[in-house]
Amino acid sequence: MKLEKAFALKIKKILKAKKITQTNLEEKTGLSHRTINNILNCQSKNLNLVNIAKIIKALDMTMSEFFNCSLFDFKYLELDETNFNYNDLLNVLNLEYKITNFMDLALIIKSLGISMAEFFDNEIFDFNKLNLG
Repeated sequence: MKLEKAFALKIKKILKAKKITQTNLEEKTGLSHRTINNILNCQSKNLNLVNIAKIIKALDMTMSEFFNCSLFDFKYLELDETNFNYNDLLNVLNLEYKITNFMDLALIIKSLGISMAEFFDNEIFDFNKLNLG
């Protein structure tokens, strides 16, 4: 399954379980109808990490809670590595490169040999400390 689809499915499942409408999600995140609609319909080719964080925060979850799901198991995810340069990983580790594209981050997490839930189970992803703009 593609990362975009896994993300959309997880959001839809939570929206339904928490009885949150798309309009409510738009209001809580400050994201436009078009952006949320593109994400929910898997039409967003470059998932933006800040938008993902805003959505997860609006769903009243932590990043780790959200990604602690079989949908995000790397055994089942199709990750597009065509535009990824593993030198980017070195640049990230040397703090020379800021990641905003979620696909790039997913590839880096996979290369570290840990799950997304494990990666995001860190205080640097605490929404009370993050500036989501």
